[in-house]
Amino acid sequence: ELIKKKPLKVIDLRGTSTERYSEQREKLKKDTAIFKKPIVNKDTGEAIFVVPATLSHTFSNEENQQENINAIKQIKSLIEEAVLTHAAPSKKASDHTTGVYTLFSAGFADNGVVPVRLKIKEFAIEGQDIPATIKAYLKENGYSDEYASVYDGKVLVLEGIEKEASSSALATDKENFAGDKY
Repeated sequence: ELIKKKPLKVIDLRGTSTERYSEQREKLKKDTAIFKKPIVNKDTGEAIFVVPATLSHTFSNEENQQENINAIKQIKSLIEEAVLTHAAPSKKASDHTTGVYTLFSAGFADNGVVPVRLKIKEFAIEGQDIPATIKAYLKENGYSDEYASVYDGKVLVLEGIEKEASSSALATDKENFAGDKY
């Protein structure tokens, strides 16, 4: 199925700031415009909300802090252009999730093209406390039985992906990532 997908549009995540990471993160948390309406993913057609917890989870990733901050600055484009790579039913009914989805996008970072993983959770509306921004949007635009929001976003380090035990392309110290011996 992934082979049938259209080529990914690579989103520019480059840039540095003179501000400390904490200052940049606080500014982004105050920019509530990204929380007000969902972003439609082109691959699935799903409307996906960004919520304050999205930023908290993304910022808790210690690696690639500047790239993760830049990814949040470009979250609209990353969600729009990402492709669905995995879907699974929720394992935790207690949090009202009905499904967990993994989408991947691509970004230009200062060190080249990097994968960006977005974890999406789909929630049942009934019986839970819905975030205020989502509640306001649904009240204005009509309710549905479910809504989806980004749970976590992370700019990944390619070398780390390839060395993970779950990788289908496990690299050794004697091979580079194209499979060539050196």
